[in-house]
Parts: sequence; structure tokens; C-alpha cells
Amino acid sequence: MQKYSITIAIPAYNEEDFVGQCLSSLITARKNALSYLDVYFVIVDDFSSDRTAEILKEFSSYNFIKVITNDLNKGQSYSTNMAVGMAKTDWVQIFHADDYVSQDHFSHIASILNTQCNDNPALIVTERREVGFDGRKLGAIPPLFSHSCSIPGEVQADILLRTGYLPCQVVFRREYFHLVGGVDHAYEINLDGLLWFKLSFFGSTRYSTQATSFYRRHNSSITSQANSSVLQIFEYYSTLKQMVSFSYKTSGHEICASRYMPSLIRYSLRIAKSIHNSQPDIAVDYFDIACLLIKSLPVEICREEKTELMQALAEARHACETSDGDGLDHIRDFSYDVPDEACVVNWDSISHPN
Repeated sequence: MQKYSITIAIPAYNEEDFVGQCLSSLITARKNALSYLDVYFVIVDDFSSDRTAEILKEFSSYNFIKVITNDLNKGQSYSTNMAVGMAKTDWVQIFHADDYVSQDHFSHIASILNTQCNDNPALIVTERREVGFDGRKLGAIPPLFSHSCSIPGEVQADILLRTGYLPCQVVFRREYFHLVGGVDHAYEINLDGLLWFKLSFFGSTRYSTQATSFYRRHNSSITSQANSSVLQIFEYYSTLKQMVSFSYKTSGHEICASRYMPSLIRYSLRIAKSIHNSQPDIAVDYFDIACLLIKSLPVEICREEKTELMQALAEARHACETSDGDGLDHIRDFSYDVPDEACVVNWDSISHPN
């Protein structure tokens, strides 16, 4: 088995409540994968005003951890690019400081990298589970696809354009990150989605249905704060336009509005469902935006897709009106079929100590 190397790039700002658990889980997972994977960490503290820097000092004695502190608060995109820029390994994973991983996280990544498959992987994607502020596990989301698989690059790019979603914990080739210019400083909320889209054009995506990380939902996260305003939809629209422009420059394919307008609608519904209990007035605004977009769909959108989107709007509204839960209906309650062009693969798991 070939031994690969990976750097975990972690931008952090005011993460005193979570960064300790984040790093502890990553160190445990690293220990379990030492025979298969060399793992290094670069953490960039973005001039935090809480105890984040103090907590990071507790981990600075590890020779595989490098901590950098910005002299000013420069934003997530700047800190992300700096963290990745310090990496020397072939593979990199951008990780959120408020999330954490299971003990087999790196072992599973190693098994995916070592599985023989007739492709050229640019991205490695594993699934996640969701937890609340206190670590309480929230309702499970079905895997993005029904089976683990290898997806051709432009097919994955089209999926991202249409769904606007890929599980957050993505491993990628460092050289491709630099070829696309890193994370775009113009975006704070959708910067990762735009990055995954660009990187998709360089090779296949190796996707696993196995959840090896925990994504934390809480009101102080950047995403939650952004969802409190409908202005986020404009950044998402700008992101989609950037995707279209990059696709044309890279492959020469011109993408018409019919490819990204439905994504705007689904994105609006996704946010509305996730905030309808905590911010009902904003959720109504997102529903209104989705309704307006459906009415404005271009003529090239087929009748079946318009009907599907109208049904999705009705179901989302009904779910919110009848729900007495925590509003975390999340993204979907189903898995997509594996694309016809993809190859179903069993990423054999590597055993590790308990």
C-alpha cells in the first residue's frame, strides 16, 4: 500500500468553544492512520478576540502542527489561502475549526486513495453527520449519492451547478488549488462551493457514502449569520455566474440559464427549511424568492422540471407549517442516483485500533 501525505488547513476565528475538540479529534484520527497516511496541520488564527490563541498554544508542541496568527482580522478567504499556501503535501483538506472527525477519518481517506480505479482523482469526498452547538447529534441526512463512486470531472461540475451542494470536508490536490488561484476573496459564504466546482475540471471526484466527520450547526457560524439575511441569495447568484464563466473559459461549454436557475430555487428552499423555526420571517422571504424565480424560469426549462420545482416549493412550505422540530430539515431526505457516467466503487475500509 502506498503511503500518501495530507495537510489539514484550518482557518479559525473566535472558535474557543470548539477548536480544542476539533484538533483533539484530528490528532486521534491521525494516530489511527499513521501506517497509511502522513498528516500535518496548519492552523491560521484570524486575530481572534477570544481564547482561541490560548487554546492553540496547547497544541503548538506537536511537531506536525503549525500555528500562524494574523496581525489583523483578514477574513476566512485570506486565512484559508494562507493555510493551504503553507502546505507542502500533495493532498490538502480545508477543515472548519468548529467541526470534528471520527477516529477512522484519515484511515478511510487512505483507503480511498489506495483503491485501484481507472481515474485521475482531483477531489476526495466523504460524508458527514450533523451536530448542534453542544455536540448533540441532529437528524441524519441521507448520503448525497446512493453508492460510493468515482465521478468524471465535468459530470461532477454539472452536479455542483445544479444542486449547489457537496459535503464540506473535501480533500483535493494542492497543485490544482494553486492553478485556479485558490479561494476567491470576493466570497465568504459560498467560497468552498465555487472552489470545488473549479477543481472538478482537473479530474474525477472519488465519493464515499461513509460519514467520517461531524458538521456543527450553531447560530454563531458564518453560514448561520449569513442565512439571517436574504442578501445571501445575491452572493449565491454571483457564485453561479462565476461557475458559468469558469466553465466556458475552461471547457468552451456555454451554459444557459436553464442549468443554474433551478439551483437558485433549490438553494432558497434549502435555507428556508433550515431557518423556519428560528427566523420565520426570513424563511418566508426565501419562499417568496423561490416562488418568484419559478415564475421567471426561462422557456428552455422543461415542463417536468418546472413541475418538480413547484412541487418542491409546496412540500417545503408544508413541511415548515407542520413541523414542530428544530427546523433542521436540512438539504434533502433522499440520495441521488449515481450518475450514469460514474463508476460504482467499494472503498475498502482499513482496520484501526479502537
